[in-house]
Amino acid sequence: MIEPVCPCAPVAPHLQPRSEAEVAFACDDFMARAGWIVERYEQRRASHITEGLPDRRYVHMARGFRVWVELKKPGGQMTRQQHAWLGVELMAGALALPVDDVAQLLHLVNLLPKLYGHADALSYCRSVTALFAERGYRGERLPEGARKRRSGASKGSGQRQRTRRA
Repeated sequence: MIEPVCPCAPVAPHLQPRSEAEVAFACDDFMARAGWIVERYEQRRASHITEGLPDRRYVHMARGFRVWVELKKPGGQMTRQQHAWLGVELMAGALALPVDDVAQLLHLVNLLPKLYGHADALSYCRSVTALFAERGYRGERLPEGARKRRSGASKGSGQRQRTRRA
């Protein structure tokens, strides 16, 4: 029986990844240590490769698993093409998700050895992808009624609004 991967020790806040490159390094390191092959597909600039192609594919030959991963900085947004690409893979039954924290991969990898692991992992991938889509898409403005409010600043909070004088 294949044992789940042991959870990583908690990471001090000052060591948490802050950029996509740091998230990529943490994810690649974790997956390689867990016995996965790391395939890199990231594009530094626009190219003729299919738009939306995820940054990584992790392959575990012995267990027969493949996972497509779109790497994001913490709190980062996907493009519509990235969301569409992940959606097509998920509809085909493949494991594919956006990741902005190595803990998301840890959770996914720990689901796989269980009896219904692939189904649970697929459901998890769909949930994470939907949560990322709720953040909005990179390069697009949110609809007027969906603007995010700053924490603590709400309507009727007694704060005066600045107005511009002509």
